[in-house]
Amino acid sequence: MAENLRLRCDAYTAAPMNTPSHLAAALFQPFALGDLTLPNRVVIAPLTRGRAGRERIPNPLMAEYYVQRSSAGLIVAEATTISEQANGWLESPGIYTDAMEAGWKGVTSAVHAAGSRIFLQLWHMGRASHSDFHGGSLPVSASENPAPASPSAHQLGNACGHGCGSAVDRAILRACPTTSAAITGRSSPPSECGSGSSGSG
Repeated sequence: MAENLRLRCDAYTAAPMNTPSHLAAALFQPFALGDLTLPNRVVIAPLTRGRAGRERIPNPLMAEYYVQRSSAGLIVAEATTISEQANGWLESPGIYTDAMEAGWKGVTSAVHAAGSRIFLQLWHMGRASHSDFHGGSLPVSASENPAPASPSAHQLGNACGHGCGSAVDRAILRACPTTSAAITGRSSPPSECGSGSSGSG
């Protein structure tokens, strides 16, 4: 049994060493994507970044970031909110005002000039957003149920030792001085923890 496993492991680890030139040849071949011809099959996946500033307008820093990656056949740009109601991430870009559209035109023109193609990932945060992004109103979502908390949010929620609920949100951080101090490094005025707080405002 051990010998059989060793042989399978040897075959697995040897296979990539025997095929890189074949894979590389395919990876750098042009690819037809609808009416676009990509110069290669390398695609830059979208990332959630926070470089658009408080006004959420795409800017020269973002253009530089994408131009630096323009040797890829296709770039899928970062998550970009479709309306003010869709927001839920600090300083992420939008595409719902004339200024935002103009900012993206600057980014896409720079990427096109560098020889690449760029798609935009459209985004609505839905129930993963927070009331702080919406003037205190609940986020608009297809579900009335709060989004599940991440494991790190659970850990932070329990960090204060007061049972602040299943997720950490800004309301909890404001209400619980111990957790707020652990995260921000500053103490806040003493107050009660909201033991029944949830993570979606």
